[in-house]
Amino acid sequence: TCIDTHIHDDHEYRKVRAAVLFTHARPQPVREVGEYFQPIVDYLNWLELPSLFIHGDGLVFGVSNGTFMKDVYGADDSWVMQVDAGHLAPPITINVANVPSG
Repeated sequence: TCIDTHIHDDHEYRKVRAAVLFTHARPQPVREVGEYFQPIVDYLNWLELPSLFIHGDGLVFGVSNGTFMKDVYGADDSWVMQVDAGHLAPPITINVANVPSG
């Protein structure tokens, strides 16, 4: 995987706090797309990484509540965000912060 290509030892894995993935297609349970997303979700679950899948498939802003990825792919801590069409909104900015849970 891409993460394996760049991170080679256990100590380096612990430095990764989250994964943000940009895709065109929405993660959905159809054969053509599901076969692509399932191995990624399985790997992120194995690493115990929270993840955010950002896509522009529907061209209208929205954020899932996390249950879609759990129900369809078995994702433990994964969210899906759909961005607006490019001419409707400014570019998005993403900050990954270390915020204690609870």
